[in-house]
Amino acid sequence: MKVNEFSKRIGIPSSKIRYYDRLGITKGERIDDNNYRDFDEKDALMLYHAQMLRSFGMTLDETLSAQNQPLDQINGWLDQYMGDLEKKINFEKMRLLRLQEMKAYFQMMQTQKITFTQVDQNQNVYTFGHGVSFSLNDLKMAQLLSQHFPFTYVVIKIDKESLYDKAPGLKVSIGLGMLKRNIDKLCLDLKGLEIRPKAKVMQFLYECEDPFALTKKDLENLYDELEKRQMILDDDLVGRIYFSYVKDDRLVYGLGLSVNLDQ
Repeated sequence: MKVNEFSKRIGIPSSKIRYYDRLGITKGERIDDNNYRDFDEKDALMLYHAQMLRSFGMTLDETLSAQNQPLDQINGWLDQYMGDLEKKINFEKMRLLRLQEMKAYFQMMQTQKITFTQVDQNQNVYTFGHGVSFSLNDLKMAQLLSQHFPFTYVVIKIDKESLYDKAPGLKVSIGLGMLKRNIDKLCLDLKGLEIRPKAKVMQFLYECEDPFALTKKDLENLYDELEKRQMILDDDLVGRIYFSYVKDDRLVYGLGLSVNLDQ
């Protein structure tokens, strides 16, 4: 059977059949007088088998060698690829969760400026801004976290003393953070960083053109809420910078600052 007819019969493009034929996956004999390949039912079976293995992520070399592997070797290959696929599925689930978190931020910004939520355990490292000084371990952690977006987030910290001193400006630092559940799933070694505990928080949402230029006036609703609740912050104010976007022809940063309600 010639390649074009064979291609129609089995539903695989003739170009792919010729490619697999050159690799030696098909075994049909050549017709002496015109050098055409005479494909048969067994060639169809070999091609279907090769397509199946390739669909699981097997390389061409692995596909070729799998044609004659004993059962225990094939079983070992299945274990390997099952493990790899499980890792990919978990990775995509994590990415989907991060997208859902970002979507939730936009919905909150459109409906309310104060939310109540539960913040999971996380680790943060501050890389730029007021009072940031690097140890060698901090530098390594910053580099490691920067390699793991989108599971890393941008963290913002406002120095607690600057919240109550007389100066109108606030002392702001930024860096990178990651939830402990993502650290565990990615099997990252972030030893040496303090884990912030899980806590119920009151989150204040803001849009600003420059997080480093935040003033007390920008946080008026936060101060009003703290006064209403007779609360005084005994720790730095920490939150996230979600991402930047254009609003009213201005580039703004959307951020959330969290007040721990468990204090």
